[in-house]
Amino acid sequence: MVDGQPITVEKVDLSHRDFVDTCRQLGIPTPTRQPRKSTRSPANVQTPYVRTIPLAWTMQASQLPEKALHVSMALWYLAGVTKSTTVTLTRVWLQRFGVQHETGRRGLLLLEEAELVCVQRSGKQSPRVTLMPIPQDRSAGSVEPPTSASSPDVSAS
Repeated sequence: MVDGQPITVEKVDLSHRDFVDTCRQLGIPTPTRQPRKSTRSPANVQTPYVRTIPLAWTMQASQLPEKALHVSMALWYLAGVTKSTTVTLTRVWLQRFGVQHETGRRGLLLLEEAELVCVQRSGKQSPRVTLMPIPQDRSAGSVEPPTSASSPDVSAS
């Protein structure tokens, strides 16, 4: 009993009915639910996830000077988005990764000398870059950054 009134129990079959409609028919107030707002920022929603980068490849690229690693991150991102190991590296993509054009050109040359990429150049067009797999004999050990032909050989003296 509630407040001196007997409680009546009514059996309601909800197996084939919408719960909210049933509550409304019985006069039971139902809270209206607003659609949830996403906590993710629009940039995260529109930016695709890119697969992982091979560790041995990244370790070799990280040992190169200047912004070669930045250039390699841009290349792997483009490869993940396009699902191809051959991509076109444009100035726009370099800028998105914080790399100026001339610095990107030098970084790409360093990656090419380290045999991490194969580059096809065609005049003033953006280069087509193919990400190369690491040979098994190089993946286990560390790699020295490539030296230019003009630097003296210290070990020879």
